[in-house]
Amino acid sequence: MNVRAERHEAAPTAGSLFLWRQARVIRVEGAGGYAVVEIAVASPLSPPEPGQFVMVRLPGGPVLPRPISVLSGDGAMLSFLIKIDGEVRRRLGTARAGQPLEVRGPYGRSYASVLAPDRRYFLVGGGSGIAPLCFLQQRRPDLVSHAVLGVRNGAVRALLPGVQLIAEDERDGTASARALRFLAEEEGVLACGPKGMLDALVHPLRGRAGVYFVIEERMACGIGACQGCSVLGAAGALCVCRDGPAFPLEELAWPA
Repeated sequence: MNVRAERHEAAPTAGSLFLWRQARVIRVEGAGGYAVVEIAVASPLSPPEPGQFVMVRLPGGPVLPRPISVLSGDGAMLSFLIKIDGEVRRRLGTARAGQPLEVRGPYGRSYASVLAPDRRYFLVGGGSGIAPLCFLQQRRPDLVSHAVLGVRNGAVRALLPGVQLIAEDERDGTASARALRFLAEEEGVLACGPKGMLDALVHPLRGRAGVYFVIEERMACGIGACQGCSVLGAAGALCVCRDGPAFPLEELAWPA
């Protein structure tokens, strides 16, 4: 049985991972078009690992839930960094304390289960994609060599005290450009951010060992059952929620 088939058979379709848990908003702080949202889960989820996400839905919201990467948390308390766009993220990013919501998960393969334990990685993050990379820095500093985390608006720094961010509106340049300037030959790369940032990294990093891209797609189930988040891979379809969200660059059918 190949690795993809093993992952598919292991995907949960019932049990605690597929049950919606009641939660409520504890705190929301917004700046620069983003917000940090902290929630409390009444019946705690399994503790998430860096790179995993949870599915979130709000009362009276769209039928489909939304996947949101974890910034920090232990399953009873979770924090997210979200860009305030789209109905669910707009409502969540402007919610008041006490707002009810539902969550389930965590889903996806953790970064530690994908990355080589004997290599250290240069983290390249942009926008809300910096959230799981911050989580990795906190939990697994042994896997991290350097990090360049970028945002368009420097006001976002107020949301993440202690995290060094570069801001495009302050002429700091882009995260991708700065990472390519300082990347050492022996370092791996883990990149998570908007497609434009990943596009800028593809050509310089193609053929290099130890390069991983984190892919974002719309999701419905979060466990690989609906195949709604499938993307074209070099050897066939890849299911982002089940097989990812982090993939070796050579497995992705990225345009040249």
